[in-house]
Amino acid sequence: MSARRAAPLLALAAALPLVLARCTVFDGLSADPPDAGPAEAATPDAPATSEAGGGCRVLPPSPPSTFVGGDESSFVVVIRSVAFGAPDAGAAPEIGFDLDGLCSCPEAESCVASRTTPACDLPGGRDNEALKLFRAFVALRGIDLSARANESVATGTHAVLLRVERYNGRDDDSEVTVSAYGSRGLVQPDGAGGITTPVPPKLTAEDRWSVSKSSVIDEVQLASAQSAVGYVRGRKLVVAMDVTLGVSSDFRIPIGGGVLVADVVGGPGAYRLSDAVIAGRWSLTDAVTSLGKLRDQDGTYFCEKRADVTYQAVKSTVCRSADLTKSPKSDRTGAPCDAISIAVGFDTAPASLGVVVPDPPPTPCDALPPDPCN
Repeated sequence: MSARRAAPLLALAAALPLVLARCTVFDGLSADPPDAGPAEAATPDAPATSEAGGGCRVLPPSPPSTFVGGDESSFVVVIRSVAFGAPDAGAAPEIGFDLDGLCSCPEAESCVASRTTPACDLPGGRDNEALKLFRAFVALRGIDLSARANESVATGTHAVLLRVERYNGRDDDSEVTVSAYGSRGLVQPDGAGGITTPVPPKLTAEDRWSVSKSSVIDEVQLASAQSAVGYVRGRKLVVAMDVTLGVSSDFRIPIGGGVLVADVVGGPGAYRLSDAVIAGRWSLTDAVTSLGKLRDQDGTYFCEKRADVTYQAVKSTVCRSADLTKSPKSDRTGAPCDAISIAVGFDTAPASLGVVVPDPPPTPCDALPPDPCN
């Protein structure tokens, strides 16, 4: 075993789950929340794990029981479709994980909420309070975030890319590196500080998606500002990391204290991630900021109509949706709820990293003062 691969493995082993009397919990998801700055490209604490089961034990698969290495390869995928939540009030999608180690309702919540009605977990203790919020967007304004995000990818105007490195190509791998990038689409720099007109993707590795400048800390090696070490167990990728999901170039959802789980399918030259889920915490500060940068049906930003009754109604829904703390270390400490649990399903297609391009221009919202919940 090489020293390079052995050291992260020891770090993962040292952070294996803490098993409490009630259930196994995500005690190790301790990366800084997105509004506190970008996550460092280092090995995060491992998430608590368990095979999916009853009660509050819907957790990712555990790491391989023994070290598994081998030849190393890498691949890049683009998130081609996302599901932020069902637009109707029917059966809730069975996605997400138990993030706080409690089955809220009948158990108490893991933080002190400002609302009077408890935020009950989905079956299996799954935390996904954002599902109600996305349904509110549809009910109050007819805004389907999933459809918007998927259209952005289909037209080649915006996307999120994931790069998996040091994968051995087997069912199990004790150490892989996963990095996330924002993309302004299939474009090139135009030589005048802007970008060329996007073109629709083929959804193959031939697509060279641009990389937003703020996504990298090294423009030559394309080292990502959001990167973490995980593992593969039974062809299922598991990594604790922060990820920013983009609906468009200006509306993004930063997910902190998160865990990404996905099936690795295909073979060399055609790997992709399928039946994937990213679950974590959307801080109230980020959620209200994201709300302001959401475009209404008329194309204007919600931040430009803060006095509008619909904006106030959606903002109120956001502020009442907090059901977790933004830092997992504050769970069950009596801290106030200041984050919204979120789980997003997605599928991917093969892709390639292209050139680094300037970040999107500022929006009118960036010049406005904050609009906090309180």
